[in-house]
Amino acid sequence: MKKFISVILALAILFSFAACKKSGDDVINNKKDTGENTEKESTSIEKEDPNVTITVPDSFFEDQNIEEIVAKTSEEEGFISATINEDGSVTFVMTKEKYQEQLQKYKESVDEGIDSITKGKDAPGTFSKIEYKEDYTEFTIYTTDKYTKDDPMLLTKIFQVGLHGQIINGKDKDKINVKIMIIKESTGDVLLETTYKDWLAKKAADEKAQK
Repeated sequence: MKKFISVILALAILFSFAACKKSGDDVINNKKDTGENTEKESTSIEKEDPNVTITVPDSFFEDQNIEEIVAKTSEEEGFISATINEDGSVTFVMTKEKYQEQLQKYKESVDEGIDSITKGKDAPGTFSKIEYKEDYTEFTIYTTDKYTKDDPMLLTKIFQVGLHGQIINGKDKDKINVKIMIIKESTGDVLLETTYKDWLAKKAADEKAQK
């Protein structure tokens, strides 16, 4: 399975998103420009002239070879520097122009992932389109008549993309949340409406009930 090109602030998430292929107020194309760890950790962004300094928490690189990622990303993306800190976080320094370029690459990678799920050769045929707000706070998933049940893996990846998209845009970590709606396109019926925080609460309650 193809993995997306390395993009600083999205490496771990987009690699995971690519592996998931098989299973915002404006509209861009067919997309609406529409863990617990995330609430505790935040990407630190210092936009001081003439460069932007970004410290990405280690949770972004979970299950990845962080040394390889940092070396490859720094070389390919042309950052001024990339430093692995003692706590596992990584501090990138880049120009403001490069920072804006990385934000655009993140969006393009998200769009590529969505296209693979809705119309790629390995698409399951259950999702007709996915729209999202440009600030990554809301995602609307439209299903076909083949859709029968929620896909927990897809929901997890969409939540991750939304959470990290907000973090890299510098949103206050205490205000970060992601809303997902699943709608049957042929009828307009809302099959699911939830938020990341509600989803976490339900997941914790279900796990507690099973003990």
